[in-house]
Amino acid sequence: MLLQHDPKLEDLIVIMLAEKPGLSAEQIRTNLISQKVTYTLQAVYKELGRLIRADVVTKIKSKYLLRLSWVINLASMAQDTTERYSTEPNGEFLPPMPPAKPNKFVWEFKDLYSLDNLCGHIILLLAKNSIKKEVYLWSRYPWHPLMNKHNRPFFLKAWNSLGCELRIVLGKRSPLGDFIVSKFPSEYVVKYLEETDNLFLQENSNKLLVMAPPYVMCIDFPDKIGNRIKELFEDTPLDFPTVARQVQYSFSVKSKIKVITEVMSSRYQRKLNYLSTSVYDE
Repeated sequence: MLLQHDPKLEDLIVIMLAEKPGLSAEQIRTNLISQKVTYTLQAVYKELGRLIRADVVTKIKSKYLLRLSWVINLASMAQDTTERYSTEPNGEFLPPMPPAKPNKFVWEFKDLYSLDNLCGHIILLLAKNSIKKEVYLWSRYPWHPLMNKHNRPFFLKAWNSLGCELRIVLGKRSPLGDFIVSKFPSEYVVKYLEETDNLFLQENSNKLLVMAPPYVMCIDFPDKIGNRIKELFEDTPLDFPTVARQVQYSFSVKSKIKVITEVMSSRYQRKLNYLSTSVYDE
């Protein structure tokens, strides 16, 4: 099975050809040896033959490549599966535990609505397994409550059952932002980071951070989305038809967004220490 912790020879060959098409059997075996995996050349040829018969691999002269039809079907299945699992309303299909070691994923969503739905479930999972009772969320602008309103009752009910406090740190005030914050549930504790702290803002302007020790989730937005969110909050007048149109414009863009969940490193621990001491312990 592809991407398992203890991959078989067929998995190693498929991953290798995905990364570098057009390898010979000898080159495949050399790469395996460089990964400290030992298979005979005969075993490599045997597995390549099996993959050819399964229509996964094709051979051109002495070079091996993945069949494009197989790649397209695999990509289509991965995209459909990601959407089904990430948009399932109650999060029942998500993994029950956060990562035991760094996991970094790049997912391509149709829009930010489904991304926000997935992140809501991940926040609950991280909080459930956190050793602390305070979970910190950093975002320069409070854009996330604008999405998935139908799912908010589920999130609040699940959150209240955990007995954790959600401490939200925002970067910059605006009329739209103030209106959104005024509608936050009483369970949320909101503070603002001083705009004079340019270093933290520069490093994290296009990020959403959720820190629930010992775990962290980081969403890193491309500049295109970051700029649209900035325009939404800083340039949109507070009248609801205009806001609704601008939200649709800002969040319907198709983009690749990096979502990282991992055990908290010293770099993230420093960020957490900064937010907890400089903002909440003032």
